[in-house]
Amino acid sequence: MTHPISGQGSTPAKHVLAQRSRRIPKACARAPQDGARPIRRLVPAFLLLAGWLALPLSAAAQPPEEPTPDPWIEERVAVSLQGWQSKGTGDWSISFSGVDDFGAGPVPYAGKSRLTFDNLKSTVPVLAARVRATPWLRFSGTYGSGDISGGTTTDGDWLTIPAYGLKDYYFSESKSDTSGTVTVYDINVLFRIYPWLGRESRRIEPDERSRIPPSEPPPGPPREKGVTIDLLAGFQSYQDDLTMTNGVQTVDNERSVSQPFSGLNSKYQFDWNALRAGIAGTIPIGRRFEVRASYAYIFNADYRGEAFWNLRTDFRSTPPNFTHSADGGTGSELKISFAYHPTRLLFVEGGFWAIKLEAKNGIDTVYLSDGSTISSKLDVVTSKREGAFAGIGVKF
Repeated sequence: MTHPISGQGSTPAKHVLAQRSRRIPKACARAPQDGARPIRRLVPAFLLLAGWLALPLSAAAQPPEEPTPDPWIEERVAVSLQGWQSKGTGDWSISFSGVDDFGAGPVPYAGKSRLTFDNLKSTVPVLAARVRATPWLRFSGTYGSGDISGGTTTDGDWLTIPAYGLKDYYFSESKSDTSGTVTVYDINVLFRIYPWLGRESRRIEPDERSRIPPSEPPPGPPREKGVTIDLLAGFQSYQDDLTMTNGVQTVDNERSVSQPFSGLNSKYQFDWNALRAGIAGTIPIGRRFEVRASYAYIFNADYRGEAFWNLRTDFRSTPPNFTHSADGGTGSELKISFAYHPTRLLFVEGGFWAIKLEAKNGIDTVYLSDGSTISSKLDVVTSKREGAFAGIGVKF
């Protein structure tokens, strides 16, 4: 007796079946009747039909074909080097009052001074980076610093002396050449709100597909990346460090003059540190192009200005010999660009970038040569910079 499952060998049941088969009449052992022949002919056709129907099932059982990588899919890290062809301005004004002897006894007076810095041109090299930590959380930052050239400074002074019938008497104006450096940087946290909580409308990448647990449903067909919207919050810093040379007196007691004065080498630094919050997004155009835009409202700006007027003998001889301070400043930053992704790992970008900062109701403090100080009101201080930028970046 062999293994009972194999069905080979002899068993009592097989002997009984053999005896019964010998008792079947020979007539019953003839070939099948004619009615059974059509059924046999249908068997091959049935097998062909079953095989044809099974083809889709076998195809579905195969591993899904990986989609061609989208050349502008957002990677985990993107770094770019840009050039910002910018032009800046800056200005501040102070107001003061007191009592002085103008030759006819002590009389009250009020005055104001304003410095305006124009045409502060600079091609600023900028390093920008973006990191995708999770589908809904990102970090970004930019840093740039460049030389300023071709600028001009206008220093104007007014007096109001009611006893003499003078109101906003323009008693002095001077102009000078301006150069220096500009430094700007920001750090941001971005929260993806569309698609909601980072469910990006984009292709499923091969590495992501391999990480999908078997218990989860298949991701479905590949999709193109769509519109994205992020909320951002971060920190903003901006500095203009300026040097004034080649001074010329242009107004003297409301008379136009042109009187150069030698030895001018004065300095002034605008220094801003602030918080920022805003929105950023992208709009795809085909598979290789996209529009990028961001707007940040700058608030709680802390302003510090430091100056050294080297020709003022009544000011102390070591810098700074006067300072400015103001809190609660505001501003904005706008950036719009167009990006092209020639390959998966490379992109180029160009657009427009503008920053504006302003603070009011600050304090002007002058340090005199005798060790004393004089304080007056810093009415307003502003810094602006804008221009076109372009750059190239990599993603990985």
